[in-house]
Amino acid sequence: MKDKILFVIALYIFILRSPAHSAEQLRLTALTSMERIGQYQEPYGANKVQIKSAKNEVESFQVVVIAPKENIRVVKAEISDLIGKDGSKIAKANIKLFRAEYIRVRRSTPRAELPPGLYTDPLVPFINPLTGKSIEPRGQYRKVDRWGEATTTVGYEMYAVPFDLFKGQNQPIWVDVYVPKDARGGVYEGTFTVTAAGNISEQIPVTLTVWDFTLPDGPTHKSHFGSFGNITRYFNIKRDSEKFKEID
Repeated sequence: MKDKILFVIALYIFILRSPAHSAEQLRLTALTSMERIGQYQEPYGANKVQIKSAKNEVESFQVVVIAPKENIRVVKAEISDLIGKDGSKIAKANIKLFRAEYIRVRRSTPRAELPPGLYTDPLVPFINPLTGKSIEPRGQYRKVDRWGEATTTVGYEMYAVPFDLFKGQNQPIWVDVYVPKDARGGVYEGTFTVTAAGNISEQIPVTLTVWDFTLPDGPTHKSHFGSFGNITRYFNIKRDSEKFKEID
């Protein structure tokens, strides 16, 4: 009898931790870099990431983390190396993750198509660009756990993970993929994984097509933004010359 009870408990735990159950608690969809999703908007997006890029270019996409049926606490988000069919690799060191922060827009601009509300704008990095280390939540501790001892403050008030999602909420994660100059053209594949407390985990496949040409490091032509009165100084020409008239 005891063995049967233990078997039932083990089976129940296995069902709770199975992918099907995870999918009910945690969903992932893919959006392009040109889309925005509201915090409580009906979820939408693709079931896989598909992006294309030249060499020496940064291409972006978003993975929307969704809590369909209950509150969850996301503790980790990561992307794998992107591997080509010939074994070539875009290392995950070339990929940066950010949590898109919702801010309140209290007044729409004239002729705006959207009303006031919560919209994503700031991007909170997972990795501190100055230290190269993860950005930890703000906290305090004592070297000696005793009343009256001085406290030390660590971490930051703004951080990417962990974060809480209430039932029905969406949370986009912004991803920048840099394709190195020496990358081979072709198709690369990997996975994006999100893990929540309670051993809940979901993945979404990522496909990157690298075109076989390289973008320059910067602009290859001169440009000018501002008053035409500065053209003579900027291009070192006379105001009444033919060259000035061509530019004007």
